[in-house]
Amino acid sequence: MRLKNQIEYEWLGVQKYSQSLNIQETYHKKRVTGHINDSVIFLEHYPVITIGRTGSNKDILSDSRLLEQSKIEVINTNRGGETTFHGPGQLIGYFFIKIKDLNLTPISYVRLLEKMLVLSYLDYGLKTITLKGKTGVWVPGDKKSKKIAAIGVRISNGVTMHGFSANISNDLSDFNHIIPCGMPELESTSLKKELSLNVELKDFSMKFMKNLSKEIGYKDNIIGLGVNS
Repeated sequence: MRLKNQIEYEWLGVQKYSQSLNIQETYHKKRVTGHINDSVIFLEHYPVITIGRTGSNKDILSDSRLLEQSKIEVINTNRGGETTFHGPGQLIGYFFIKIKDLNLTPISYVRLLEKMLVLSYLDYGLKTITLKGKTGVWVPGDKKSKKIAAIGVRISNGVTMHGFSANISNDLSDFNHIIPCGMPELESTSLKKELSLNVELKDFSMKFMKNLSKEIGYKDNIIGLGVNS
């Protein structure tokens, strides 16, 4: 039964990107038609390079033979943004939210995701920031900031799809296969690299949801579907 001020979330484990797209389409359709509440799914992907609406194959630095040997898929997707890499140890959050119900615009929605990521990293003692004119979350440095989380979304019929990728314990050398986010000079980092912490992705996802529910006024009305599985 649908209840007001309730958001549901589910942990799906490791998923192929193509499979997760089908899952997203199902969630999105159900949210558009009002059959489910605002919802979030958390997961991690098998190694995959995804190319967003403003990305291109030119962002891929490794040849197809090496990618095939490394069992890395390449998939074009309808999310916003350019090219990025997903793999085990990186938390993925996909959102199905009616933004008008929360008085959000597409831009303020992205800012909301950034803020929640900043708060969630801070829960582990890591200070992160946002940068003017750039999307995502960064770890500040003396000379330049390092990217720790990326955001790419799509909004159709007033309901969001796609979401964020947050580096927790993933292999950062995987980003050498690409020009991440269209920035050749970009350096990536992770929670594990910065603080030498071994953090479970499920734990980070639950901290994120607690921060999100508090921010948007959902109080404690959160249902975790499969989080303990």
